[in-house]
Amino acid sequence: MAKKRAELTVTAAQAAAFRLARHHLVERRTQNAEQRTSVVDVVRATGGIQAQVMSAAEMALWTRRRETTSDEIRKALFDRREIVKTSAMRTTLHLIAAGDLPMVIAALRPAVIDGLIVYGPMPTR
Repeated sequence: MAKKRAELTVTAAQAAAFRLARHHLVERRTQNAEQRTSVVDVVRATGGIQAQVMSAAEMALWTRRRETTSDEIRKALFDRREIVKTSAMRTTLHLIAAGDLPMVIAALRPAVIDGLIVYGPMPTR
């Protein structure tokens, strides 16, 4: 006999509050050193930060984590290699958590293959 699922009701306000919190756009008042989020935590939680223009990516990260600096982002990219800047959603540049990159590539692969079928491979010079 199939179990009956409990119905979940979510209001628009609850959904908006969840999204704001998930994207680190809600002020957090109680964070000790162990609870602080890192740049990579924010990048991972948001699913990627658009980075066509790096200064815009820096501002997006700063908006979500006020202690973020340009130097910290550069270190996460180039020294610690915790985040990568790569073509992702909509083929625009994004900052992606390095540990999430294999999943992103696997998820986008069908779209890339479809694009090759529709548009053909890039011409060689």
